[in-house]
Amino acid sequence: MPTFVKLQPNKYLAIMKNKSDDDWKAKAREHQSWFREHILKVPCVPNSSRSPICYGNVISEEDAAKGLTFFEPFRKEIMEAVKKGKASPFICTNLLRSEHIPYNLFFPMRHYLSQTAELFRRLTKLDIAVVKDIKIEYPTAPTGKTNPFLNDRTAFDTYIEYLDSENRLCGIGIEVKYTEKGYPIGDSEKKKVNDPNSTYHQVSKNGNIYVNYDSTKDKLAKNDLRQIWRNHILGIAMVQQKKIHRFLSIHLYPSFNEHFNKVIPEYEAMLAPHGKETFMPCTFESLFDAMVPIVFGEYDKQWKAYLRQRYIDFSHRI
Repeated sequence: MPTFVKLQPNKYLAIMKNKSDDDWKAKAREHQSWFREHILKVPCVPNSSRSPICYGNVISEEDAAKGLTFFEPFRKEIMEAVKKGKASPFICTNLLRSEHIPYNLFFPMRHYLSQTAELFRRLTKLDIAVVKDIKIEYPTAPTGKTNPFLNDRTAFDTYIEYLDSENRLCGIGIEVKYTEKGYPIGDSEKKKVNDPNSTYHQVSKNGNIYVNYDSTKDKLAKNDLRQIWRNHILGIAMVQQKKIHRFLSIHLYPSFNEHFNKVIPEYEAMLAPHGKETFMPCTFESLFDAMVPIVFGEYDKQWKAYLRQRYIDFSHRI
């Protein structure tokens, strides 16, 4: 991926490849740089204080404070929610990161719960009578507290709480990825993975979601699969503790992300029938297509066009 040097205000020239970027991340970084320059019309700043190089996808804290990372009609409301949730400041400055995507994609749906119910009925084929709430970073925001289900800080990027036709409370947990892959294991997480009596292993064994958990647990603990595993069993733990009647884990990512095109089938191959019923991969493209026939209020067309242009449709490049 190219890096960028400043030629004049708001103008940057590609001069070299970022050695850490794969082809998809390079393309996405370049597109977010284009979006910053031609749509937001603000200058970029260095990615970190340790390097003077601008890659084009990071905006200043002053511009971030204006909420430019978010869809304009909901910008003020989203910024209030971000501040209240004490989210990382990077979600407002780095256009390439995925943490802001749930706010642009799912936060506006809070105003259109009946349309959201219709969308997820189409998408998942679940018995969804009423969507009660849409929460970002649930069950715990990044404040240092642990959730009561896995006793760690695992949280869904988006959680959709709904009632089925028998008035039973159910949940959909959504993990949103953009250019990310797997991640290195942390110390506290390693302790849980290595402890056979930890909530990770107890929930997984009792959940009947894997064909042979004892033979697959080491694979699930690897960097590529561990977060998929944790998000899935977080919802399973909620069912086991009778917080909800039914759960579905959705892993949402763009079709361009070859990493998840590879590891999702590996994960699904380990799942027993109940595991497959409670896990669903979904691409941005599939979700956006499912949204097309549903009208989400006054900003519907503008919002849908924004989402496609911002994240997956590079045809508008100039």
